[in-house]
Amino acid sequence: MALGGMPVTVTGITPRMPRNYQRKTERGKWSQELLETAIKQVREGASIRAVSKSTGIPFSSLQERIQKGVFSEPSLGRSPVFSRQQEEEIANHLKVLANMFYGLSPPDLCRAAYEFAERNGIKHNFNKDSCMAGRDWLNGFLQRNPTISVRKPEATSMSQVMDKYNFSPVNIYNIDETGIGTVQEPGNIMAPKGQKRVGSVTSWERGKNITIICAMNAAGTFVPPMFIFPRARMSPTLEKDGPPGAFYCCSKNGWTNEHLYLQWLEHFSKFVKCSNENPVLLLLDNHYSHKTLEAYEFCKKHGIVVVSIPPHTSHRVQPLDVTFFGPLKKAYSRECDLFMKSNFQKMIRPDNIAGLFNKAYSNVATIAKAVSGFRASGIYPLDPNIFCDEDFIGSSISQPDTNQPANTSEPLPNHSKSDRNDPTVSPQPGPSKCYLPFETVSPLPSRPNKNNVGICRERSKQHSQIFTKTPVKAVLEDKKRKREERNKKKVSSQNKVTVAHKTKQKKRYRRNLNKIFDSDSELDEEPVCDDNSDDDIPIESECEQCLICNEFGRDGELWYRCTTCGLWAHSECSGWDDPENYMCDICLKKVKRDNKLSGK
Repeated sequence: MALGGMPVTVTGITPRMPRNYQRKTERGKWSQELLETAIKQVREGASIRAVSKSTGIPFSSLQERIQKGVFSEPSLGRSPVFSRQQEEEIANHLKVLANMFYGLSPPDLCRAAYEFAERNGIKHNFNKDSCMAGRDWLNGFLQRNPTISVRKPEATSMSQVMDKYNFSPVNIYNIDETGIGTVQEPGNIMAPKGQKRVGSVTSWERGKNITIICAMNAAGTFVPPMFIFPRARMSPTLEKDGPPGAFYCCSKNGWTNEHLYLQWLEHFSKFVKCSNENPVLLLLDNHYSHKTLEAYEFCKKHGIVVVSIPPHTSHRVQPLDVTFFGPLKKAYSRECDLFMKSNFQKMIRPDNIAGLFNKAYSNVATIAKAVSGFRASGIYPLDPNIFCDEDFIGSSISQPDTNQPANTSEPLPNHSKSDRNDPTVSPQPGPSKCYLPFETVSPLPSRPNKNNVGICRERSKQHSQIFTKTPVKAVLEDKKRKREERNKKKVSSQNKVTVAHKTKQKKRYRRNLNKIFDSDSELDEEPVCDDNSDDDIPIESECEQCLICNEFGRDGELWYRCTTCGLWAHSECSGWDDPENYMCDICLKKVKRDNKLSGK
């Protein structure tokens, strides 16, 4: 995250201070403008020697430049190892790598320059023992190519919102999720010297993971955490001995989602008492659950300014990741170890999590850790220069479309020895070698093939942004509309399948009734329902199988029991609104038949 508009250069390329070389001669002090004036005088009829004396340009230099038509500035010392075109090729390649956040460090660039010269047979004076170009070449290269600073800061977030709202440390919060489980990480133990294998008791081989959502501000205040258990419904036992004011909920897999994030926002706003008159700043990551229209509207209504951080930078930018979560997990593991040692052969169950976490949380959630986390991440006090270029390498991965493969088979033309003094002419490679571009010694990171099995579909590039800005609302509305359209199509297709399934059930049920009531004599000989049977102890197969659709039960389904025969049926299959006085169709037909025979 470019805090405060911090300028960023090509990753890892930091020019060193040049050596303090004192000029000993007056050679080459004339400028290009003076050379053009001298050439103009010569063309007007003046002699080269007279013009050389009047301008101070050496006679041989002036004569050679007039003959060759070279009008560039004078250059002293040896010629550069690489020509102007080759150095431009290297600089452009560095720009591409920097845009992809795979920038070369100075040692990597020096190694690549050595290999580039060796592969193309270019004469050089690099160190052959270390196989690297020297510091002098690196400094000269950076001086001759001052345009390699291509990374632009993201003019977002921190500087904008701080200038607009001037948040105090009490109103600057950071939220993030972490996971804890029922299996602790074993700590170091004392063991006999020389023993190679040392064991430690853990609760489970594979436990369950519980998500914890924590938040703290720059003044050292912590918002009571939120627990997300991997369950279908909550139980009061899961809240036993938990942190005061904590919020408990559950999801199918124990992860956060859009609905639970909205619940956390309600929990957060009640604790901090934010409003449009007293706004707060909330820093978070780019998780999909944070990008919903409902969350946007809630934050706008309650004065919550939401700013996201760039991807892959949470280990340096999020205060919770910098100073809090690491000590918290270590403290939680210690509490689990103590629990295992105090309760012999007893496993850590989900209802023990809140109490163990509370002990660790109470010891770690201190003012010092919160304040140091915001200071170390450069958020408060706002410090744009707290990060160097290397900290931004992994923030994004993208490959520009303009990257074209270089031609590696075209040889360089031959040039005379005098052409090496001209920096615009490429040096001559070896006699039997073809020119290899710089990309061959420093290849670009390649993307995985999209057709390969197991490769996820490509997602759009993410960056730091202010979620509560007005333009974001249109994007969220369009996202919600598309999601609702997909859900409608899905529900429609499911309804068609359900209707066809119920139609088959009804036809099968009618066939069963026709077989049972095909004749009155058959009914008289063999009654359908045995009223003398024990209704209080139904047969297991009858309890599990619906008498209408002949399907077995599933979790969460509602069943009705016939008050006459004691058989069971799905509430949807029965056609009754409530189970009171429910009577199956078979018993109803039997009652009607008996009433008809008795003349009632």
